[in-house]
Amino acid sequence: MADKEEDNAELDCTGAKHSVWLVKVPKYLATIWKEAPGGQPVGKLRIGKTMGRTQVSFNLDESLAKEHPTSKDSVPTEHKFSLQGMGNQSLAVFSQIPGVGPGGSEKRAIEGRIVQKADCMPQGGQKYMKLKMTQFEVATKPTRTVKQLDTAVRSVYKPVSRIQEEIANDKRQKAEGKRIRGSKEQVMAKLFEAFEKHQFYSIQDLGKITKQPITFLKEILREIGHYNLKNPHKNMWELKPEYRHHETPKMDVDSD
Repeated sequence: MADKEEDNAELDCTGAKHSVWLVKVPKYLATIWKEAPGGQPVGKLRIGKTMGRTQVSFNLDESLAKEHPTSKDSVPTEHKFSLQGMGNQSLAVFSQIPGVGPGGSEKRAIEGRIVQKADCMPQGGQKYMKLKMTQFEVATKPTRTVKQLDTAVRSVYKPVSRIQEEIANDKRQKAEGKRIRGSKEQVMAKLFEAFEKHQFYSIQDLGKITKQPITFLKEILREIGHYNLKNPHKNMWELKPEYRHHETPKMDVDSD
């Protein structure tokens, strides 16, 4: 099987010699950088050493800080970097550019090798506290509000407490629950008559035919019938062999 064209794309490794920092910044700062006009400086980065240790700080441009939608003069402008070593990790930054036009090949390249990790942390004091308070207020603001209407809502669809299907189901269950037991001989006669038409019935169908409570019906069926547990007539009742050719039980009727 031939490999896909995108799997055959070459990797440009000329940028592997470039050193890159992997920096984690606060969400508000990333938003400001992303929405900043093209070509406008976003701030100043200072790298120095104190007592032999590298110190990195970043000052956000004042105009960008004031333009932030939730700033309220609370976006910190001063930030410090907390540097972390790479240890035994080997990380790199890759880029992927889709091919242009039909048949255009995809371009992949190594943009640089990560040599330093850092966390950018705000140093704004009261400004940072105001920013977090503003973010908390926005996060806890309810998305739904209650509004009082001056006029009644007129709609074709009105809420109902119970649907018609539920009402019909309740009536059916009540009707079944009120079934009165007939005499055993009468029920057996109805069962024999039904089994003359068909060999197999479900208990629900026999209940509709005889109009008898299911528990009472099962008592009689255990005596004259057989319950199938296997296919093709699983969960169906049939008469025992000795009752398949029968005479309808005679009923004694007193005549005046």
